[in-house]
Amino acid sequence: MTPHKAQGMRLRELGIGQRAAAKDLGVAASVLGRYLTTGLITRYLGGDFPARIDEYLRKKSAARSLAKFEAAPMIGSFYRLEISLGDVADAVGMDYVTLRHGIYDGRWENEAAKNLVGDWIKQRIEAKEKQPMLIKVTPPEDVLNFYGLKRDAFGDVESGDDFFETKALAGAEKKIVAAVDKQSWLAIIGEVGAGKSMLLDKCKARLGKRKDIVIVEPRVIQKENLKASHVIDAILADLGADVVATRQNLEHRARHVIASLEQASKDGKKPLVVIDEAHLLTDSALLTLKRLFEFKIAFKRLLTIILVGQPLLLKRLRGNYFLSEVAQRVDCIQLNSLDGQLSQYIEFRLQRAGLNGSSAHLFDKSAIKALAKIANTPLSVNNLCSAALIRAYDLGERVMNAEIVETAAASF
Repeated sequence: MTPHKAQGMRLRELGIGQRAAAKDLGVAASVLGRYLTTGLITRYLGGDFPARIDEYLRKKSAARSLAKFEAAPMIGSFYRLEISLGDVADAVGMDYVTLRHGIYDGRWENEAAKNLVGDWIKQRIEAKEKQPMLIKVTPPEDVLNFYGLKRDAFGDVESGDDFFETKALAGAEKKIVAAVDKQSWLAIIGEVGAGKSMLLDKCKARLGKRKDIVIVEPRVIQKENLKASHVIDAILADLGADVVATRQNLEHRARHVIASLEQASKDGKKPLVVIDEAHLLTDSALLTLKRLFEFKIAFKRLLTIILVGQPLLLKRLRGNYFLSEVAQRVDCIQLNSLDGQLSQYIEFRLQRAGLNGSSAHLFDKSAIKALAKIANTPLSVNNLCSAALIRAYDLGERVMNAEIVETAAASF
């Protein structure tokens, strides 16, 4: 029996479906199925792919012999979390098959794995129940007039002048520009509303003025569906290459994209691949980016990669064994909320909205402390400040204090 057929048989004996195994191995299910059927190893799988499957099977076999069934699986608490099994696997750094057997069947490889997942789910449920949902609110015109504001102080950024640059954002911008010059790989990590997208827009505007930079952005809206072919087509399209003529198969397109990148390098161009919402990328897509990143002329890389995503991306890179070859090549930069600049941020936004004088007469010290406890990103601060303005206006108060901020957080 050929090695690939033996591996397929062993997967079936362990009760592991091809789709689940493909997710754990970071490849498309169709690619894995073709390999197990024909033994075909594409350049995107890499020559070490058979060894990777052998190691995967070895670990699954060892785990199965040690696994014990629990009387009460975690399926109930998992459903309360309202999150996909794949997202949990990515967050805790555990492979999909192990997690599925544990949550659905109560069969865990060891007590530590069970406790890790159980504690994580418990913490997420508690955080979900305690954390106020700060939805977007817009103060009416009469509220703005009451406080002497010419426009919504905490609404959407209308121009580059409305962008408040924290120390972390300024440092991240410098690193992005340096990464482009060195053609390296960066990941910008931050919570929802931390300013990642605005930072990205600012950097793209700055870099877009340079004649040597070609910005490449895959247009797939659902990033979890982003595949190797999408990345390759985006590079070809943004480099001005003929995409239609190269649709025979992925291998032909791969050869074409390498040739296009080499030509761009000879022409003095520096392609910059930018992917927002990168925490949604599949393992397969991340591994594809790694293989594209490895293309060189002599010792010179052919492109820069900038990933922008939520903390889940960092957890996956740190905890997913199958992404270790990616994690060791990516420089991760974390954006930490407002870095102690909350008062300055509120002052800046109010002044941009036309407030005369200091904002101290609108938000007192107790209000600032309450804001700092509840909201930790520019976006959440914006929503809570707007809600506080509306709440204070309803009460006829001209000064925001801790009680008003806390009441606003509970009401919106």
